[in-house]
Amino acid sequence: MTEPAVADVIADVIVLAGDRGPDDPLAQQAGVAGKVLVPLAGRALLTHVMQALADWSGRGRVRLVSADSEDYQAAADVGIDYTRVEPQSGPAASLSAALEQLPGQHPVLVLTA
Repeated sequence: MTEPAVADVIADVIVLAGDRGPDDPLAQQAGVAGKVLVPLAGRALLTHVMQALADWSGRGRVRLVSADSEDYQAAADVGIDYTRVEPQSGPAASLSAALEQLPGQHPVLVLTA
């Protein structure tokens, strides 16, 4: 039996984009609200992650753990549907909150921005 190609797998996705806010040294240096908004090659780090998801045919439902702000929403807006999840006390709690929103029919891919 052969393994399915990555492109053939349907997986739900959780993107952890919660961060330490404007006190993060990288965010301060770049003058942005959080580290995931730091630009790389002219686009926020979060935008690069979301665009990679947009280009992946195996993408199922997407949960984005991020602050509820226009800056984060603009960086995440690459034309795919996603549901924002409020960041919790840390990465593990945030992941748990996002997992609770997925019914478990598919594997889950966890990404960080």
